[in-house]
Amino acid sequence: EKCEFIKEVEVMKSVKKLGHNINIVNFLGCCTVNGPLYVIVEYCKKGNLRDYLLSFRTQPNRLSGWSEDAEIYMQGMEGEEAVHVKNMLSQKVLLSFSHQIARGMEFLSVNKTIHRDLAARNVLVTEDNILKIADFGLARNG
Repeated sequence: EKCEFIKEVEVMKSVKKLGHNINIVNFLGCCTVNGPLYVIVEYCKKGNLRDYLLSFRTQPNRLSGWSEDAEIYMQGMEGEEAVHVKNMLSQKVLLSFSHQIARGMEFLSVNKTIHRDLAARNVLVTEDNILKIADFGLARNG
């Protein structure tokens, strides 16, 4: 376990040396003294992409994109109820998510780093809906 942790930290340090990429989580440090081992990365308020997308799926039609029907449906709504409907994930937002992940993976590829475990659970979402590829536990440098 400690050996795997050290490999992950080494990959994250090497990615950090390559320069900043908005779609790669920022490595801040690690904690290895007295107890469990921790990798410290930037805070991403909305958690991982898997849980974020599932939070929309549990409520009917929240992934269905913005339409005139939604405008009609919203008439007469106020406050929290209106905000809830406005927070649907549109196709434009979902396409942006795909593009952001592709940009992050391109950055890694150009710099000869293979992630090897890209999944929604390993992508973090910031408060501004910026996606950050994270979890470099299986990653390798070329």
